[in-house]
Amino acid sequence: MELTDHQIEMLGTSVMFFGAVDGAGRPDCGRCFGAKVHPDRKTLRVLLPRPWAGSVVAGLRDGGWVAFSFANATNYESFQAKGRVIRVETANDEDREIAARHKARFADTVISTGSHESARDYVYRAEVAITFEIQQLFCQTPGPGAGDPVGEKP
Repeated sequence: MELTDHQIEMLGTSVMFFGAVDGAGRPDCGRCFGAKVHPDRKTLRVLLPRPWAGSVVAGLRDGGWVAFSFANATNYESFQAKGRVIRVETANDEDREIAARHKARFADTVISTGSHESARDYVYRAEVAITFEIQQLFCQTPGPGAGDPVGEKP
């Protein structure tokens, strides 16, 4: 399942959440700032901060399934990608640069819709990078088609 140019562009300013299930089947999720799409367009490296990273990562060490949701903050167009974890690593300098750019672009977007300038003050530091391969992609935009698989041929 490859991301389209439009979906990749959305990642630059989207609201992002990352969910996982631990070995006992308990779900957990956290807010993300930043994602890097690999050249194959189906592998993502998602960046999580503390405190969310710790509990989410605890359930991923064995290559578990994950769900990554991203939504446009201005029109609520949304997608959810599901897949299997390939790697869990400490975020590096490039990851922190990606996260800083995402945070700045996200703040610009929400401020343009009327949010307060304090949106720029959110404290964030990418601590963990989770790489996974998208195996399923779903439309999550409210309205007709919400929950439908994306890109599957009838």
